[in-house]
Amino acid sequence: MNYTRLSFRRQFLFTTTECLKLGEWKHNTIDTYNLYVHPDLDHYIVRGEDNQSLVVLIGYIINPEQPEETDHEIVTRLCARESLTEESIARFLYPMSGRFVLIVKTPDKFLVFHDCCGLRTVFFANHDGYTHIASDPLLLGLAIPLIKGKKWDDYQASIHKKENDEHWIPAGGSLYDNVFHLIPNHYLNVSNSEQIRFWPNRKISAYSTDEASQKAALILSGSILAASKRFKLALPLTAGWDSRAVLAASRHVASDLFLYTLQYGALTSGSYDLRIPAKLLSRLGYEHHLIECGKDAYDEEFMSVYMANSAMAHFFDWGKIAFSLYQKYPSDMVCLKGAGAGIVRCNYYSSGKHDPILNSDQLLGLVPGWDKLSFVRESMEKWFIQAKEIHAISSYDILDLFCWEQRVGNWQSQSQVEWDIALEQFTPFSNRELLDTLLGVKTADRCYPGYIVFEKMIVKLWPEVMKEPINPSFKGMVKNVLSKFGVLDLVLKFK
Repeated sequence: MNYTRLSFRRQFLFTTTECLKLGEWKHNTIDTYNLYVHPDLDHYIVRGEDNQSLVVLIGYIINPEQPEETDHEIVTRLCARESLTEESIARFLYPMSGRFVLIVKTPDKFLVFHDCCGLRTVFFANHDGYTHIASDPLLLGLAIPLIKGKKWDDYQASIHKKENDEHWIPAGGSLYDNVFHLIPNHYLNVSNSEQIRFWPNRKISAYSTDEASQKAALILSGSILAASKRFKLALPLTAGWDSRAVLAASRHVASDLFLYTLQYGALTSGSYDLRIPAKLLSRLGYEHHLIECGKDAYDEEFMSVYMANSAMAHFFDWGKIAFSLYQKYPSDMVCLKGAGAGIVRCNYYSSGKHDPILNSDQLLGLVPGWDKLSFVRESMEKWFIQAKEIHAISSYDILDLFCWEQRVGNWQSQSQVEWDIALEQFTPFSNRELLDTLLGVKTADRCYPGYIVFEKMIVKLWPEVMKEPINPSFKGMVKNVLSKFGVLDLVLKFK
């Protein structure tokens, strides 16, 4: 099979170098730069009336408040603003969803922003006095030399990589000495290759659980409604909270969704992640599709292309699933993902309470093996200093910010750039206003076991989707069975 079209699928390159190898890609020249965009990735260029400013959109941007608004209309509205300053662009993007990169040219500078969680990745390097930008370091390597040094060698030999199938590094860097990564909540000044934080920049607003669940429900459902007007949508379901919230927010378009569950790894027909989605969709009157992954012998040529698409490729984990998706997933559909919800569900302190984060060693301890890598330690020390300052300004919890900018902003974004070989993805939780709203709720109402603000949001959107349990434990299932047969009270009485 010919996989040529899958090379760097849905990726982009912005460089002063002419890349003849990308001759089949969409190509534009902007000043001294060449913009190369893969044929399966949309992009728009809108020029300002002064003919000195322009906005380039790579990917797609969604306005939950105006679901009918198109990519081109949104970008045109941004370009028409009186002043395209860093602050005005940040304000414009605050309520937006999507998976995008924005390259903004003003009379005196180039700026690069991306979506709230950085899921359309941006890597950059300074070479010969110019900043070169791409969605992955290996694509940058078509335009400039990549420098492998001690970081590369240490990582390949690390316990972290050897013992973690989904190994990852902190946001902000790469395995190459000369390539850096744009962290969520930062923009890139192309003139000097500097990334600058623009969010959070104020104290977080407090919300009651009812207020937050109502506002978040409107943003989430508005994002999905807007996406449904752009794309055919598919929704993968598990027994978990995140996909249940996305399903609830999809109520008004559910009949048009391709609803499915991936069976991979140790999952069997008896696993809750397979059984509960099937039961729930049957109860709601929708068809449930099962996509089996990882059982087929993989294609060596596919693996070769997959590994060449990303410097951090995880073929024997994410890649084998991607191979099955490439074969079996409806190719014309955009996948809705619940990723990012863990940012507000106290992902790194499930009880809602934790000791103060006083140093970067506490953060290194969250990821087994990170403490043994000197470049990771240096990266986390630098990030922690900034995060501590942000915490003082905004009261954002450092562990929530870690989950947002590090876990989702690098681990999740890496999985998405790898799966671009098989499908396009939309993550409606990648919305700054949505995350800001839910993070404004007291931790007791957004942590395990109840995730109260999530439950309230789901019930407001579509109460029937709660008729099957979420992530049931064995103890909880026994309790439900005893209750069903009227013997729970008797058991408790003689306990």
